[in-house]
Amino acid sequence: MDDFFTLASFGTLAGSVAGAVVIINTLRHAFNWGPRWFGLIVSILVAVVAWQITASSGAHSKTVDLGFVRYLIVFFNGCLIYTSAFGIQNTIVTEKPGMSFQSLRREDKLRFRSPW
Repeated sequence: MDDFFTLASFGTLAGSVAGAVVIINTLRHAFNWGPRWFGLIVSILVAVVAWQITASSGAHSKTVDLGFVRYLIVFFNGCLIYTSAFGIQNTIVTEKPGMSFQSLRREDKLRFRSPW
């Protein structure tokens, strides 16, 4: 059972990112629907849940009440979870057909001054 999600692992960045990737990919595959904004909404909801988990565990009992700023921090954490999950999805999970690091010719490789 150590390989599954736990409350402690879900309260970490790695656990939250893994949870977001699993939720987004499961819903995308099950319903064949997955716009980009949906991943952001899921990531923000994961950040809210992770915040509630860490707050209920007493991890924030010694901190100062920040009022509205804590919601802004949760939003930024949701954005961090989304960009991390999006990066994992695009670099590890999704394979581009016919594209690999070995298939790039020398002149096709990015240089320092290459346009984005």
